[in-house]
Amino acid sequence: MVAELPIHRYGLFVDAVSLLDFFSFLGHIDTEKQLSAFHSQQKAGFATQYESRVATSIQNLFPHVFGKTGSDDSPYLPGVTSPDKWDNGSHGLKHSIYKGMGLVEKQVENAIHSVMSPYPEAKRLALECLCKAKRFITELCTFISDDFAKWKSRGHGKNDAWQMTSVCIRRIFEEIHAERIVTPDGYDHQDVAFTTARILWATWKAHMVMDRFLKHQFYEHPAVAAVLARHLADNYVKPDDAVSSKVTFLEKSLKTVQSQVEQLKSVEKENKVTKGKTVKFAGSSKDASKGE
Repeated sequence: MVAELPIHRYGLFVDAVSLLDFFSFLGHIDTEKQLSAFHSQQKAGFATQYESRVATSIQNLFPHVFGKTGSDDSPYLPGVTSPDKWDNGSHGLKHSIYKGMGLVEKQVENAIHSVMSPYPEAKRLALECLCKAKRFITELCTFISDDFAKWKSRGHGKNDAWQMTSVCIRRIFEEIHAERIVTPDGYDHQDVAFTTARILWATWKAHMVMDRFLKHQFYEHPAVAAVLARHLADNYVKPDDAVSSKVTFLEKSLKTVQSQVEQLKSVEKENKVTKGKTVKFAGSSKDASKGE
């Protein structure tokens, strides 16, 4: 396959992670930073920004729009730490992805038609990769919103629900990353054919993982199912323990109510005594006035 396409243009074969990384091209681009990036690309031997972006994304767990992986073990997505950052009704990453998808798709598609025209089979595969990557991202966005809504409907708080969704999304990217990673020295600018073959192989393996997630509609995939099973195990309460705890709670509540009732009775009794003394004093004053 490598012999049927320009050996230095592997950046036009995208998966979900590399396609999301192209979203960083949208919006304002600082001139000095862009020139510096062009210089670094040429110095490293990359043909275009597509190759440099794909080669870099291979080493990262998350695409740029989801944030950088830190050294902590936070269950949240590094760049989307709250549900409002994902979707607050009119803004958020979800809306940015939907809004920018058409522009990114058109950009990559035009590059594929321009570069791959002499290589019809390579062109077909590149367009297929683009289409499948777009579908996966769209389905993933739907899954994120639906999963968050389901956890909330089950009585979880906003932050707890988002944490559960974040753990599931993290597992999805971990599964893809496990197939995409081609060892730290996967890029060799002195052997472009070797680099092209390894990155293409990593990209196609990532598509195999993506296909399995879509086939299982995310929820039934073993990686996501394991997260749900672990959550149930961590929050499992034995039926006997649940009954005992409820009985204990009711007993404590009953004692509290009884104590409050006794206090009210005592206050009422004191009020009656005080009222009787007041009436008696008023009657004595009235009799004294008549005697005068």
